[in-house]
Amino acid sequence: MAAIAAGVLAAAGLAETLTAQTAQGQGPTVVRPQSARRLVRLFDFEEPNNPYQVPDHWYHAQDEPGGVRRPGFPQDNEAVFDFTTASSGKASVRLPTHGGSTSLRLKAGEIPIFPNADYTISAKVRTVDLEYARGFLTARFLDQRLMPIPGSEVRSEPVLAPGGWQTVRIVVTGASPEAAWLQIDLEVLQPKLFEPKPPDAIAMFIVPHEDVAGAAYFDDVAVALVPRTRFWAEQPSGMFIAPERPTLEMVARDQGGEDLHARVRVLDMDDRVVASESFKLDPSARATMWTPNLPGFGWYRAVMEIDAADVSVTRQEVWICSMPERAKLAGSAIRAADLFRFGIIAESTPEDVLSQMPAIAERARTKFIVIPAFDASVPAEGARAALAARGSTIEKLLTQGQQITLALDNAPPALAESLVLDSTDALGLCEQDPKLWSPWLEPTLDVYGQRVVRYQLGNVFDTHALRRNPTAGLEGFERVVSRLVPGPRFALPWRADHPLPFVVRSTGSGGAKPGAPARSGALVRDLAVVFPLGFAPSAMVELGAAWREQIGAGNPMELTVVPELPDMERYGARARVVEAARRTVEFWNALGSGSGLSETPDGARTPLARIAVGAPWSIAEHAGERTLLPGPALAVMTQMAERLAGRRVIATVPAPAGVRALLLAEHAGGGGGQTDDGSGRPGDALVRACVIAWNESAEPARAWVDVYPARDGVDVADVFGNTSRVSPAANISTPGAGVQVRVPLTDAPVVIEGVDPYLAQFTSSFRLTPHFIPAIASDHEVRISMTNPWPIRITGRLQLEEAAGGGAGAQGIRSAPWTFSPNIVEFAVAPGQTVLLPITVSLGPGQLAGAKDLAIVTRVLADKQYQAIRSNASVEVGLPDLELVPEVQLGPTPTGPDVIVVAAVTNRDSRPRSLRVEITAKDTPSQQLPISSLAPSETIFKRFVIRDGAKLLAGKHIRVTLGDDETAARLSKAALVPDLR
Repeated sequence: MAAIAAGVLAAAGLAETLTAQTAQGQGPTVVRPQSARRLVRLFDFEEPNNPYQVPDHWYHAQDEPGGVRRPGFPQDNEAVFDFTTASSGKASVRLPTHGGSTSLRLKAGEIPIFPNADYTISAKVRTVDLEYARGFLTARFLDQRLMPIPGSEVRSEPVLAPGGWQTVRIVVTGASPEAAWLQIDLEVLQPKLFEPKPPDAIAMFIVPHEDVAGAAYFDDVAVALVPRTRFWAEQPSGMFIAPERPTLEMVARDQGGEDLHARVRVLDMDDRVVASESFKLDPSARATMWTPNLPGFGWYRAVMEIDAADVSVTRQEVWICSMPERAKLAGSAIRAADLFRFGIIAESTPEDVLSQMPAIAERARTKFIVIPAFDASVPAEGARAALAARGSTIEKLLTQGQQITLALDNAPPALAESLVLDSTDALGLCEQDPKLWSPWLEPTLDVYGQRVVRYQLGNVFDTHALRRNPTAGLEGFERVVSRLVPGPRFALPWRADHPLPFVVRSTGSGGAKPGAPARSGALVRDLAVVFPLGFAPSAMVELGAAWREQIGAGNPMELTVVPELPDMERYGARARVVEAARRTVEFWNALGSGSGLSETPDGARTPLARIAVGAPWSIAEHAGERTLLPGPALAVMTQMAERLAGRRVIATVPAPAGVRALLLAEHAGGGGGQTDDGSGRPGDALVRACVIAWNESAEPARAWVDVYPARDGVDVADVFGNTSRVSPAANISTPGAGVQVRVPLTDAPVVIEGVDPYLAQFTSSFRLTPHFIPAIASDHEVRISMTNPWPIRITGRLQLEEAAGGGAGAQGIRSAPWTFSPNIVEFAVAPGQTVLLPITVSLGPGQLAGAKDLAIVTRVLADKQYQAIRSNASVEVGLPDLELVPEVQLGPTPTGPDVIVVAAVTNRDSRPRSLRVEITAKDTPSQQLPISSLAPSETIFKRFVIRDGAKLLAGKHIRVTLGDDETAARLSKAALVPDLR
């Protein structure tokens, strides 16, 4: 992550702080050699006695005919003192350009340094009139002979600061024992010296731009010695599984002399500090260990900040996951096969951290992984040696039982440039002569072709396959791979917002070897489909339907869904956690039951639909070393995989609007065993039932789900595995709810274990139809449907009633109660049977339009006599052919004293209607106005005035009723009077 990589740079404000302290007389008083001071050197360019145009110890590093040649740095670009603008004091240096680049260089031998020590260089920079050129701060180490040490040069990001002074910082890491001196360049560079060089075939068509006027100003160039520190998790993967406790280690090696104090804070996914501690570090590199007392399982960021003489000198960050002990479940073929459906996409992982992946994959318990097919950064002749370096990583993954897919995601840069090809366009590369690119791939095929049969052409997040016909590239790739791999499978990156492709071989395409018979049929057997961020859950169902349609058309294609997750730097860790958990559950709901099966390398049978998380880590860089840090999505997928494996979505659980709740269970095979995809057979017993629920859009006060515990309570687990017990005694109960337990919800899914699967299915099957009841004071017939999920015949009684405190009531307005006939309905239902129970509903006069909450109370005898089961339902009361919209205002001024009611009436009928509008309010006389022959689709406004009603009715409701002169239809709504008191 960029923020972590920049951690040292951000902490390098040390130089700036020490500059200020030195100016105020607060600097260190201990006399040390210059190279051993914390602030090694400060160039503020305040040199009133300097008669020359450049600062002491600096010179123009421009092109010198007959001397040092620097093409692009013309001699007439000369840096000079400037006394018109400065960051501090009165002077700075100005680097102008009249075309070409400008450089001011510190003389060699001016700043002695410790070998194997790290230094930060900072400067204040301001630019004027630059459009294309940029300012830069550059530094390098020199050896004892004052010669640059190869690979030690560091250059800052380009600086464009026309609005004021900007601080730029770089860190030069002492990786060479030969380093003896530090050299600094202040530069203005034209684009051709810092922008990536395009391929020669493209460059000839590019018109270069450069500035011929403008300048960059530099001031307060400071060099500071920073401690060499290391901060890491005791577990190399950063993933701790209970009973392991997360432990952090830190060391510091410092030549600066001051005491080093480390402050370590641990933050959760909401950036709340959950643990902190301070340490005095031993500057001789003796390790300090700390086991923080964390509040529970989860994903955490540990931040270490080190102070020397009360000045912050460095900052490092480590990510850790604390996870519960793995569930000890009895063996199940379906459960084991399901675990093969969770994996990691890592095809763009840099080679220097590739070796760290097996430790993370093993702890995450994933079963398939996509990694680079070869190291594209090495020349073709070095491909076999590069394979030897990465071979141990592949061997470890295979030993773990990981199903490996090798991805050709990047072309070797030099080859891509020579072919005038985007380096990420693997399909375009494979359309070229195989002799050009196969030398990088063939060493891998030679060694692992018998054990790795899956290959992906392209990066899962690229879109090249969407923009071209992939057949030619895939056939070229197949010809190379098939020579050394028996029966290879090819995967193609895709996106869910495009129709799924059916890629077949071209007619008469050749075989792998000369003279081999032509191949035909499907060319792509696997699709790696990115599910875009922001797609509705229904899109996952649509994706599943499209995939099953492909299978039905004779294309047995495996599907790997890769959810796109929010960017952590922009949206935070919580957003990533919530999205990863929800997408995993929605995937399981839409694609949990496979339409077919495929063989895994160890012979296990696994459904064809899989889900993977893309690069679920960050790469931290410090002191030249890079480390994989486990991200929050990795911990979430690990937990969800264990919770979902073996289970299938059985039903949607009734819940308030805006709440998503799904019932899952495992079929025990009581009716003859599970089917291959885990969906069960009629009569199978249901075990390991749970409800997974979260709040999508409901108001917090209505974000809950009611469940029925199988025993004395339920266990509620969050996405990281933290579990709490909820029992009926702690229930936010409703009358007659019996053993019902109400679980409050947030935006993050929870897994509610220990629910009764039959009661949950039974209540989920309730349907009240029709949903709309006309607002007519007469009898209306509704039907309640229910399904018997038990494997035995059930009997019982059902009662429909108004829900307590629910409905469309308003303050000060009462409606007559509804009546239901018959009051109690008896039923008897066979296993798996669905019945319809008719009930007559009579609306009271003056019923307000809108949603009306009802309760279905059931007493059922199945395997035992259950207590009263309560399920909520709702109906809409209104008139389909008339629309009433009331509005309340105060007049004649915004504060009254009158109340004005405006009723907008629209005729949705196909015939004219004669109507009347009436308003009633407490302690005021009612008013009525007629509407004669309102034409179809017309709207009329009726205005009522309640004199001096503002104070009397403040905060109360007025009933507005629309009546039909010819029928008993009456549409009533409530309008609230503003309370301005």
